[in-house]
Amino acid sequence: MPLVLEPRLLYFFRVRLTLFALALLAAFARPVHAQGEAEPAEPDRTTLAMEARLALLHGDAANFNNQAGFGFGITADYRWGQLGPLALSAGGDLFFDRFSTDETLTVTASDATGGPRQLSYQDSKQLTHTSFVAMQRLRAALGRFATVAGGGAGFSVSHFKEPLVDIVPMSQERSSLVPLLRAEGGLWFDAWRDTGLYLQFTYNWMFSDERVSSGKPFTDVMDIGLGAAYHF
Repeated sequence: MPLVLEPRLLYFFRVRLTLFALALLAAFARPVHAQGEAEPAEPDRTTLAMEARLALLHGDAANFNNQAGFGFGITADYRWGQLGPLALSAGGDLFFDRFSTDETLTVTASDATGGPRQLSYQDSKQLTHTSFVAMQRLRAALGRFATVAGGGAGFSVSHFKEPLVDIVPMSQERSSLVPLLRAEGGLWFDAWRDTGLYLQFTYNWMFSDERVSSGKPFTDVMDIGLGAAYHF
């Protein structure tokens, strides 16, 4: 009798061991996909972008500065929410905008005999904004295209300098920490793998009461930017 039961017990032990091993494989192995079917991947969470911008002055400052300038900067975002094609992300912007006007100035000086003498020289009027803004963005994707809208708040380290002339015998240089609100909207295109290109419109509301003889130097700025982004 023992000679008959021992092979059966060994057989059932091997069956149970095999079933246990298959259960472990099913629990820890990745799901099997059909041939040619791509394995679903989690969308990238972080985006870094660099942007070159055409800056346009609005408000009082546009009356005594070059209305068009240039800008550039970087943006970092982290996706914290996803609902189908909609994604919510939080991040920050660091941007620099500059407006410059070359001027030929004439001042009156005294010559060797004590008489008046006109002297001309070249100088430039400059206005700069270096902004730091915390942003919240909503991205809606459709295939390789996406629209992005965002808003945020922060501040700008702003500086204005105007050359000294005879009729204004006082310093025309101001620096200020200016609070601002920012709204933006853009169109994105996923060009290659994790790299995207985008066109973006940004408006900055500047809150400053600083004044010079010509008016308020720190007023609203609108930007039109082209940029490239990397998702990872």
